[in-house]
Amino acid sequence: MTLRTVILMACVCVPGTVAQLSAADNALAATHNGKIHMGEMQTGIVNDGLATGSNGTKTDNLTAQSVVIVRADPQEQLTGNLFADLAGVPVQDTAVRQPLVMLTAQKKSSFIAGFASLVLPGAGEAYVGEYTKGVIFIVAEVVGITAGILYNNKGDRRTNEFQDYADNHWSAVKYAEYLNTYAGQYRSNKDNAHIPIDLTTSGLKPWQRVDFNVINAYESEGFAWGFSHKLPKYGEQQYYELIGKYNQFKYGWDTYPVEANDMPANDNGDYNSPPQQLLDYAANRGSANDFYSASRLAISIVVVNHLLSAVDAYLSAHHYNTEISSHMSMDVQRYGDRIVAVPQLSVSVGL
Repeated sequence: MTLRTVILMACVCVPGTVAQLSAADNALAATHNGKIHMGEMQTGIVNDGLATGSNGTKTDNLTAQSVVIVRADPQEQLTGNLFADLAGVPVQDTAVRQPLVMLTAQKKSSFIAGFASLVLPGAGEAYVGEYTKGVIFIVAEVVGITAGILYNNKGDRRTNEFQDYADNHWSAVKYAEYLNTYAGQYRSNKDNAHIPIDLTTSGLKPWQRVDFNVINAYESEGFAWGFSHKLPKYGEQQYYELIGKYNQFKYGWDTYPVEANDMPANDNGDYNSPPQQLLDYAANRGSANDFYSASRLAISIVVVNHLLSAVDAYLSAHHYNTEISSHMSMDVQRYGDRIVAVPQLSVSVGL
């Protein structure tokens, strides 16, 4: 629907001219017995059908303009309209200027709106004036970032917990001892390993008493079953993952059964029976991964929030610029023996 608002302001009345008014104007003028007095304002609303504004802009700022009313020819006194001639007033010799407040427009840049929201979600919506959506986007940003940080910190704490647990409860020495004693039963040639173990030097940690390269060399030889992986170097992410993931590393856990000489017991080829300690450790490490996954999801939502806000702000600015348009014109018309300045403001509202 388009509403065309016609504002009639009688800025000055000058005798000696003939008026030509539209049907709507005559209807308004008739309410005052055909007279439009100085300083009076009449407003009429005419349904003008569908229309599109020519400048595609909204009414934001107010600027003052002057309307110049041209003095009528004083020699032209009679109009042929008896009523108008009888209602005449003296001719004024000076032109009159009356300030007119006019609604002007300013467009919103779609590029600025989109870029602002790409940098800070909600900023572009605020620029366009859609504050509710702006608040929604900025709240989503804060929640996403906060969740990402919190879950990442939880993942770090849980990682430190299971790594400390592994350092204190899984021994590369015990694993090497099993390879040296019983690993041959898993090999086609039945050969056990010959891994040097430093048991005499004081102050060393278990991972410092063996050579991981020698262990890996033995692990890379052919096995009939099991022992499909190499023990990663101490401290690597894979080190902490594999010792709680594959049964070949079950012999290093301190709850794995031992013999009288404190050597790992022979499992007699029962490869698929890990101790509960390994399973609990794997679950603890898995929970850390779950926290990290939640953190990555939150950060992904933040990225998507930036993109959605940028697109929304761009479209909102475009909609803002096309939603309302206005056009101001000024007609100098004659009514009876007067010249009347008729400012017309056409406002098109897209619904």
